[in-house]
Amino acid sequence: MKYGRRDQSFFYLPYWCKLDVRHCLDVMHVEQNVCDSLIGTLLNIKGKTKDGVNACLDLIEMNIREELTPREVGKRTYLPAA
Repeated sequence: MKYGRRDQSFFYLPYWCKLDVRHCLDVMHVEQNVCDSLIGTLLNIKGKTKDGVNACLDLIEMNIREELTPREVGKRTYLPAA
């Protein structure tokens, strides 16, 4: 990275010195977002899962997991279960 260690790169942001509390993360919301993403992906909840068309297209671009590529049948696109 340009600024040295990864965890110190925030100190180089122009607004960082004006923050009252610089070292405080909102743990409750971080936990909620992580849990929502994991449970949404594991249970395949529509709107909550991160396994969408764009994620599958990224797999094609990276040349990995070819069995998870979207398949087009007629006008519809089908995504295999991850």
